[in-house]
Amino acid sequence: MREALRVFEAAGVDQAIFIQQGGNNRHADICAALELFATDVMPEFRDRHEARQRQKTERLAPYTERALARRTVPPEPTELPVVRAYGRNPPSGETTYSKG
Repeated sequence: MREALRVFEAAGVDQAIFIQQGGNNRHADICAALELFATDVMPEFRDRHEARQRQKTERLAPYTERALARRTVPPEPTELPVVRAYGRNPPSGETTYSKG
């Protein structure tokens, strides 16, 4: 497990998802596997996490800055449309919701 995660880490992957609920895994076994991972595997990666996040932020900074410079902020709505839930009968007089 450690070796596979090291390969991912070297490739720049900074998140992994474990799918343990598939098949006939018992809840107790899933919990035990997560505990084992948290105590025996994760510390190695956690120790490097902060430095890697800082490097990633620095590396992506020019792209983030350019993307944010292109962004236009949409105006805030003054009135929100009413969205009626299926099968719901709203009280009479309920038409729109105003901001504030």
